[in-house]
Parts: sequence; structure tokens; C-alpha cells
Amino acid sequence: MHTGLSVHPGASVPLVLAGGGGHAKVVLDAARASGWRIAGFLDDAPEAALASLGVERLGSITDWSRCETACRFIPAIGDNAARRACIEPILRHGGDRLALVVHPTAVISRLHVLLEPGVFISAGAIVNPCARIGAGAIINSGAIVEHDVEIGAWSHVGPGAALGGAVVVGEAALLGLGSRVLPGRRIGAGAVVGAGAVVARDVAPGARVRGVPAAASP
Repeated sequence: MHTGLSVHPGASVPLVLAGGGGHAKVVLDAARASGWRIAGFLDDAPEAALASLGVERLGSITDWSRCETACRFIPAIGDNAARRACIEPILRHGGDRLALVVHPTAVISRLHVLLEPGVFISAGAIVNPCARIGAGAIINSGAIVEHDVEIGAWSHVGPGAALGGAVVVGEAALLGLGSRVLPGRRIGAGAVVGAGAVVARDVAPGARVRGVPAAASP
């Protein structure tokens, strides 16, 4: 496996979660399980969910620059647009400040997999040889990313989704829970694939599809 990070600091470096809602609970669990030392979280809402779990709120999302320079950040917001908005300022100051969090039960091939900064891979996910996953993307619980798949930055592959070999997913696309994409298909940037859909044809950028086989939805 090759990552977009030069090192994986783990417990030697404090980790800050950028986001404190429901998805952040999943990221927190994976980060702790993989040995990260949690410094706290950033969220605009003081009553964010992580506060109820005893995690310290360090400020609003825009306060990342006030965190000590040793800190690394992991996106912890499920919504693609919101995740991108809060993390791109950090990327502009250098991707080495973004962490890579992979749950220890995920299976990541050691054969030419590229994971860019800020990628989160949840419990039970599988990433097979020669896959490429862009910055800030989410591979959620139990998802399958087959060989030679390319996933654009800020995309979200939902729980239990499965991507066949050589699928290409554009930036900020969303693949819903339990969806299926047949080998070689292309999902355009910003497209949304509904839960349980089976994609047998290419999906245009910005399109919304659902059903079996997947077709355009209003």
C-alpha cells in the first residue's frame, strides 16, 4: 500500500477530528481502534455529538489553524460538500497535516493501492489491488472497492456498497448504502447513486439515479 502521506504518526501525534456529528462517532471509533491519540474535535455546534462521548471540543471548524502544529486532522463529516469546505483550507497549507484513518478490520491490498491525505476507511471495508482513492474520500463500513477502481476526492462510498473492477467515480460523488456498480462503469462528479441501486450504465456528472437497474430520478 502506498499512501499520500509520508508517515502514519499514530499514537505519537495528536489527532483532531474535523466534525463532531454522527459520522464523527464512526471516525472516532476507527481512530481509537487503530491507535491514534485523540486531541479533540472541531465543530461549529458546541452541543455536537462527540461532546456527549467525552471528547473535547477545541473550537469551530475554522479554528484548525489555532491547533498546535503537531496535530493532524481527519475529516469527520459525512456530507461531501461540507467535508470539502472544511478541509480544503488545510490542504492548501500542506497535505501533510491531514491524517489517514483506517479501521484495523478493513482489508487493504498491499499491491499498488494509493490512498490520498484525509481518506477514511471504516470497519470491514475491502480495498483491492491497484485502487486509487482521492483526498478526503470515505469508504464506509463493509464497502468493497475492487481492483483498479478510481475514486475521486471528496466522494463517499456508503456502507455495504460494492464497486466492480475498473469503476471510475468522479469527485464528490455519493454512492448510497448497499448500492452496486458493475465493472467498468463511470460515475460522474457530483452524481448521487441511491441506496440499493444497481448501476449498469455510466452515470452523468451531477445526475441522480436509483433502482434496479439504476435510472434517473427527479
